[in-house]
Amino acid sequence: MTKIILICGKLCSGKSIYAEKLKNNHSVILSTDKLMRDVFAHERCLEHFSKLARAQSYLYDLAECLLDVGVDVVLDFGFWKQSDRAFAKSRFSAKGHNVELHFTDVDDATRAQWIKARNELIDNGQSLEYYISEEAFHRLDPMFEYPDPQEVDVYVKRQ
Repeated sequence: MTKIILICGKLCSGKSIYAEKLKNNHSVILSTDKLMRDVFAHERCLEHFSKLARAQSYLYDLAECLLDVGVDVVLDFGFWKQSDRAFAKSRFSAKGHNVELHFTDVDDATRAQWIKARNELIDNGQSLEYYISEEAFHRLDPMFEYPDPQEVDVYVKRQ
């Protein structure tokens, strides 16, 4: 049976790094950040959300195609809202796929250090990741809905 792993976590909680650790010869990572960055490279973090739903829809369809031919999928979406997690779990489990939610959790002080380091790399032209300004951080961070313990299949405490 094919498996799809939903990576859930706040901004800069190590989701993409964790997703890479899960990848193997029989799986692929689908990332909304990577798709949005590659298609809309000139935009900053806050503009990202205006096109996010279409990118997610495309990647959901692609994930189904991959699962249907026996390829496991890691969705590096963040899954900030309970309704998004429930939708994804329902969509893929209804098709007979094994669905797991992995939650990456990091304390706020560590995340702030990681964001600062990431922004410095971006400013120096050494990274293509999204620049997260203090304004964006304070605006976006409260949007995250912590998953209930019964939603989480794998809890990943990052440090």
